[in-house]
Amino acid sequence: MKLISSSRKESTVGEIVNLMSVDAQKFMDIMTYLNMLWSGPFQIIVALAMLWNILGPSVLAGMAIMILLIPMNIFIGNKIKGYQVSISFTYCIDMYSNFGMVNCMFDMISCNS
Repeated sequence: MKLISSSRKESTVGEIVNLMSVDAQKFMDIMTYLNMLWSGPFQIIVALAMLWNILGPSVLAGMAIMILLIPMNIFIGNKIKGYQVSISFTYCIDMYSNFGMVNCMFDMISCNS
């Protein structure tokens, strides 16, 4: 990786290392999820086939219930995410009043990434 001199003047070594660390972490996360693209559907199909051999058509009732509950899971997930953001914001305000803006922003970045 090469940096031009004007970029070196604008950013510190710590900032560059931090950005590279975040990029490496995102790359690792992507590799895990790419594996799930093919193995997830495969595992579901195998599990349904095995359940069909044991339970027969009753599997369809359980599968229908799971599909019907997807909107409720999305709704609950969004609510929990909203609560986490508000708690994080409150925590940031508390940190700012106790330790100043630098620690508050560091904690917000590390908690939300």
